[in-house]
This record gives sequence, C-alpha cells and structure tokens, in this order.
Amino acid sequence: MCALQLGGAALPPSATNRFDRLISKMYNRCEINSYDRVERLVPVCDEETKQMSDARWIPAGKPKQIRAEGTRSILYIEDNQEIGLWVKEELEQRGYEVQWLISGDGAEREVLEKDVVILDIMLPGLDGFTIGQRLKRAAPTVPILLLSARSAVEDKLAGLQFADDYVTKPFHIDELAARVEVLLRRSGSGLPKRLQLGQHIVVNMTENTVRNESTGEEIILTGKQHQILMYFLSRPNQILPKEQIFEAIWGEPYMEGDKTLMVHIRHLRKKLEQNPDAPEIVATVRGIGYRVRL
Repeated sequence: MCALQLGGAALPPSATNRFDRLISKMYNRCEINSYDRVERLVPVCDEETKQMSDARWIPAGKPKQIRAEGTRSILYIEDNQEIGLWVKEELEQRGYEVQWLISGDGAEREVLEKDVVILDIMLPGLDGFTIGQRLKRAAPTVPILLLSARSAVEDKLAGLQFADDYVTKPFHIDELAARVEVLLRRSGSGLPKRLQLGQHIVVNMTENTVRNESTGEEIILTGKQHQILMYFLSRPNQILPKEQIFEAIWGEPYMEGDKTLMVHIRHLRKKLEQNPDAPEIVATVRGIGYRVRL
C-alpha cells in the first residue's frame, strides 16, 4: 500500500480501508510510479469526496463558477501535470482566474466565458492545432496563445493561422504573463467595463468616468491623473516601480529624487481616497513604488 500526501500530512497505514474507499471514489485512473508518489490523478468530480480530502485535483467536470468583478479569466489546456500546476499557480498569483484542462474535452463550451486561451500543442487525442481552430470558430474574439516545444518556422506559421501568439518551451513565466496582458489589451478584454475601487469608487471604462458612489458625484481627473489611474488599472494587483510608472506616463527616464510622480499620486489620492493619509486604493510599497488592488 503506498502512502499519499493529503493536505500536507501522510495517510497512516491504519487508515488503508478508508484510503481505498476514498481513492475508488475520487479517481478513475491512478498511476503509481513509486511507493510514496502518485504520478497522475484524474478524479471524478464529487462534492462528498472533495470534502473528504484537500489533495490537489483536476476537475473532470465542475459547477459553473461565479467570477469576481474585475477578474480576467484564462482557459489553460496542458496535459503535463508539473508544467500545468506551475503555470496555473503563477498566473493565479498575478490575479487571474485560471481553469486548467488536461485535454480539449469541453473546451469549446468553456471558452465562451473566458478572456484568453493558453493552449499546448502536444495533447493526448486531438492536438492543439485542431483544438485551437475549433475554439477560434466557437469564440472568434477570444485570443489564443499557443505553447509548444516546436520551434520550426513552419510550425509557428501553422499555429499563427488561427492563434494570436506563439511561445516556445521552455519559457519564463514573466514572459508568458506579459504576452497574456498584451493579448488582453488588444482584444479589449484586459479591463472589465466597470471597476470597483475600495468601498466607494466606481470606474466606468465604457463611459470613461470615475464616480464616488457614497456622494453620487463624478470625480474630475486631470490628464496625467487619468493616465496614471489607467496605468494602474491595466496592471491590477501588481507592484509597479516608480521608475516604470514615470517612464510610461512621461515618456522619459526617471531621475532619482524627482518628485513629479509623487505629487501627482498625492493629488490623485485626495480625489479617490476616503482618507488620503491612510490610502486603501493607491497603496505605497515602501522602497519600490505603488500598487492598486482590485
């Protein structure tokens, strides 16, 4: 009988009967490659068994999720467990909602509610080229980013017939995240139409307005204040160095000691924050820069 880590603790030998029942309920395939490691788990989605264990699992079919307002949603299709888990966790840490599938089964249904697709080419069953073409037909406006170890020009050209970007393996996660952001900005889905900042500020991206819901008043921003706010909102939850912000807004190198950005941030806080001296929307990250949480 092998041992399995469930929620960080090894299952004791005395619990083998219960473990057998759990495994028989949770998994329709369990490939063991050593006495203490389960190589591949494909569970049958079941509410009772999910409560019995908090082991990592890939849903075979899950109830529809309610997305938090402002969250960008990614459909990620990758059969490699190690790569898939790594990419999913890294993107979630960056504020994305990620649905991870290990094959193209059900992808045409799921893509209708997603903002972007990350698709590996080498998959069991139908390959990524075929799946990608089907997804593009099902949701023409949803951008697709292909992942592949194939670096030949002909493979890239074939993929870019329907996909919007092509990244070769191995890749750096920061590059992947940056490419996703570019695709979202191009498609217009990088920002939702309505953003809630704190408890009282609402930004309407369609009408290009900022409103204080507590007072019902529209907040008038200067050109630079508006640019700074939009820059933050296009990179939600990210720690942005002051040098990066300055160069993006003013288009010139940041000079150490320049207070221009700090002054604009102070005036922006006066308009957005309930207490500008203890800001909750535009937060200072000491020694680095600023961050806006959504």
